[in-house]
Amino acid sequence: MTTSRDLFDTVLPAMLADLGPACARVNAVVQLWVTRSDVDVAGVLVLDAAPRVLLGDDPDADLFLALDESILSALLTGTLDVERALADGTMSAAGDLTVLARLASLLEGAKGPLATRLGSAP
Repeated sequence: MTTSRDLFDTVLPAMLADLGPACARVNAVVQLWVTRSDVDVAGVLVLDAAPRVLLGDDPDADLFLALDESILSALLTGTLDVERALADGTMSAAGDLTVLARLASLLEGAKGPLATRLGSAP
């Protein structure tokens, strides 16, 4: 299972590196909070021509996402879609929801080797 620490230290940076300048289609800053039983972890995704992940909070982000750590792998591999996660309460979104739509569209076409490895992780 992918942990919130893995998400910010390894998984998201690798995914953004694979996507590269295509992230400019999103052109936004996303605040991401991952909740777990013992601690919440915060990170910021800067989605532009030089995408990157920063630790911490950005109160001026375009989109704010909060999700439960238990759904990370499913969301990243596409086995759980964003609409379902929002509907069942394991993910919440606030801010500019058009950013969420652009991000989902970008990730939809990005199911490469990393997504495959995540899907097979224990």
